[in-house]
Amino acid sequence: MSRLNARALAAVGATLLATTAVTAVAAPASAETTGANRTCGTGFTALKIDRAPVEGEVISDGTLTVTVTDVDLKVDGSGEAFGFAISTSGASVVYVIVKGGPHTVSYGPTRTTDLDTILGPSGTHYGISNVTFCYQV
Repeated sequence: MSRLNARALAAVGATLLATTAVTAVAAPASAETTGANRTCGTGFTALKIDRAPVEGEVISDGTLTVTVTDVDLKVDGSGEAFGFAISTSGASVVYVIVKGGPHTVSYGPTRTTDLDTILGPSGTHYGISNVTFCYQV
């Protein structure tokens, strides 16, 4: 392979890599799990609550309105929430970030139910510590 072709191939590869990285930050297609707190990507507005959502609760920042339609509670009697469902209005939610225990899960734009934390070592879900709704207007 000539040096010119190798450079062209490297440039195409770098462009594909950059495009893929932007797509992943913009809107996860499905659940992605990380071990750290996450924030909304560049160009997105965050509507965050630093606690678990409550069933029937309406959360709004004047642009996005999120209604919590269902909350899943742990069966251990703690009353701790580990998952929920939503409906939205005013802006399009692009993704939802759910933090529970040492893990953060990001759910893509088509997911409005079963927004859960992951299972811990004991086989039960971690409780929700915070939730961020990332949107664009």
